[in-house]
Amino acid sequence: KEADGRIRKSTHYFTTMPNQLKKGRYQYNFISGYSYDRYNQFNNQNNNPIFLLGEFSYGINQKITAYGAIRKKLNSNTFFSGLSLD
Repeated sequence: KEADGRIRKSTHYFTTMPNQLKKGRYQYNFISGYSYDRYNQFNNQNNNPIFLLGEFSYGINQKITAYGAIRKKLNSNTFFSGLSLD
């Protein structure tokens, strides 16, 4: 809560790098659920939208693993990507 009484809401997303994978190996995950909105929990509106998350990792060689993910919510898409170096 701010000094003037305003409430500031922010959301911070993060991702962690996967474990190293051997060359040619891959790993994937699919997750679904709903987001809990603790700020509007007493409203009678449906503020808990469903989300989908897909992740994929691939071992490029013995030292590099590529990672990518996408999260789909009602009004937004979020993309993650990166490399894990050994």
